[in-house]
Amino acid sequence: MPMTEEGAKAADARATLPPDVIVGGPEPSTLRTTFLGMLFLDRHGRQLGLLALGGMAGLFSRTALGPLQETLAVDLGLGDAEVALLQGPALAIPLVLLAIPLGLLIDRTARARLLLIALVLNVAGTAAAAFAPGFWSLFAARAIVGFAAPATGIIAYAMIPDLFPPEKRGRATTLVVLGQLLGSSGAFFVGGQLLVRLDAGDGAVWRLALLTMAAILAIPAFAALLVREPARIDTGQARSPVANAWSDLWQVRRRFVPLVIGMALVGLADGAALVWTAPTLARTFALPPDQVGALIGIVLLASGILGPLLGGWLADRCQSRGGPAQTVGVLAILATISLPCGLFSLMPTPATLGAALLIFLTLGPAISVMVTALTVIVMPVRVRGLCVTIKYATGTLVGIGAAPVIVGVLADALPPAAGLPAALALTCVATTLAGAIVLLRGRRHFPGVNAGR
Repeated sequence: MPMTEEGAKAADARATLPPDVIVGGPEPSTLRTTFLGMLFLDRHGRQLGLLALGGMAGLFSRTALGPLQETLAVDLGLGDAEVALLQGPALAIPLVLLAIPLGLLIDRTARARLLLIALVLNVAGTAAAAFAPGFWSLFAARAIVGFAAPATGIIAYAMIPDLFPPEKRGRATTLVVLGQLLGSSGAFFVGGQLLVRLDAGDGAVWRLALLTMAAILAIPAFAALLVREPARIDTGQARSPVANAWSDLWQVRRRFVPLVIGMALVGLADGAALVWTAPTLARTFALPPDQVGALIGIVLLASGILGPLLGGWLADRCQSRGGPAQTVGVLAILATISLPCGLFSLMPTPATLGAALLIFLTLGPAISVMVTALTVIVMPVRVRGLCVTIKYATGTLVGIGAAPVIVGVLADALPPAAGLPAALALTCVATTLAGAIVLLRGRRHFPGVNAGR
């Protein structure tokens, strides 16, 4: 069959691309259907492995302070409220402020170069934190990580569509998610072990631990030099003017607002648990850092796998059987089921605390996956990207920015006998309950079966 004029132009354009640019995605037959095949059987799979490594480094750097914060707080004389600022606003504010410029850069410049810059900033921010003499210099170092860490994952997700055909993008995205999961849980394992093995009686051992973690982060930064920029696949879809987009968003506010607020409240509880569980274990049960890191690392690993799998399965099942209205109803049910587990910080033993935390942190990611899937289904195509961006920014601001501060302030305000465990339990239960109520009340605005098809 003779080549069309458009096909000839496309072939000429591909021929003129630099040799280090990967063109398009592979044909469906060139990759096996397994994760291992996607990683090792061709260059696109190897590129995916590098992207997953970058995502792993991002979450490793963002979580690095978690297992060290008790030792750090004692050495620098910081209170719970100040630690909360380091673990919350320092990480959330830079991303919220720079999200739109980052998105514009990703759409218009070489993403492989941006990934390398983000990974270098991860190393620099982590190392700078190790040398910070006081609170504000440490806050500035954490702000660097707060922007660079999530940027690694966002850039990786933006490159996947240009590496793989549609039928393989779900599995490719899953591999990046798993890389991020390993980075988050790995930071607790590594940080806890370093505190024990490097401790020589000096309260500043956390600095040496952070420097060691920065050295580990240098490995994926060097590996990013091997990432090649894939040729962009233009969808050819016209973009709605900005004024029209905001008008369209206003028209779907009765569906969009319950999803955003409900997810933000549930995410606030998860964010509080991630930041304050380690200090709760150390103070309540006098566990050493390596045991705290191991317990939380196992919980994060298990819940990070089980939660998304559960949420994806439930989202597809609810959509096929009862439509968006049933999905919202199940979301409210999941939030309600997690309420008793929100009391995990008051459990009498480390084992029962870990079990309750596992259930709590499994249901949270399940809800997050379902809300994301539902947003893609019920929001109009012309504002779908805007909706997802607003949801992500709101979740970051609340779950990472506000959650640690709320618990820290409550812990300082409560009687010493109650302290941190009571503040954590109160925050998790109250915000999860509020999220369930918002989702349930918003259910009436969602259509039934076959909606969104």
